[in-house]
Amino acid sequence: MERKMYINKVIITAEAEFDYINELQLCSFPKKDIKKEVEEYLSYMELASRLIECRYFRIKYYDEKWDKMLMLFFYKGQTFSNMRMWKLSGVCYAEDWNEDLEEEGNIRSWLKNEIYDLPEEKDRIVIERTNEILKNTDKTIFDKVIEEVTNAFECERDKEVAKEVAFLQSAYFEFSGRGRINKKDKCYRKGNN
Repeated sequence: MERKMYINKVIITAEAEFDYINELQLCSFPKKDIKKEVEEYLSYMELASRLIECRYFRIKYYDEKWDKMLMLFFYKGQTFSNMRMWKLSGVCYAEDWNEDLEEEGNIRSWLKNEIYDLPEEKDRIVIERTNEILKNTDKTIFDKVIEEVTNAFECERDKEVAKEVAFLQSAYFEFSGRGRINKKDKCYRKGNN
């Protein structure tokens, strides 16, 4: 009887992305590269019949951009017809993983933690850095200010926060077609006290 062959697909979870960006302090998660390389690896493993009973595995992944060896942790997901899903559940530096942590269950408990709703709060450091840039800029046109602010950050998430903060401070800058607002022209809401 011929063994059924599966097409293996990688799903990157929010937890894995969180580990990469926030815990490892690395920016711009290389989703496409990881998916492509791991799916290729899984197809070789499938041909060698090494994924038959596998529900969990980990592999080392070399991140060329940051010159770091990472450990990627995968759990078997759903199977549809001839397609099998694998969830990338966590990422850490390869040197941070060891057999003792795995045997004690520390790795499993870490991987089983889920992120349901990422907090909407903004990074305090990004806000302070953006305000410092706004305070020290000589530019008065809002588009130029936004460009200066976003160029100061590498991570896309930080750029978005910086844009929002700059927009909130935009009363001091000129928009195309509108004049600049003077401090004396600004009005403030009064409390209901």
